[in-house]
Amino acid sequence: MAKAKKHLGFSISEELLEKLKYIAQYDCRSASSVVRRSIIAYVDAFEREHGEISLK
Repeated sequence: MAKAKKHLGFSISEELLEKLKYIAQYDCRSASSVVRRSIIAYVDAFEREHGEISLK
């Protein structure tokens, strides 16, 4: 069974959004995919430095 996905909304400047779209297009990805991969990389780096995050 697939894990349920949650929707996350946030605000960014139009300039930052256009830059994100440029990067996404360059990598043949969607902007959402670039954001998701960036968040995963950020969490991984945090856990490498501080240890695994235990949610329960």
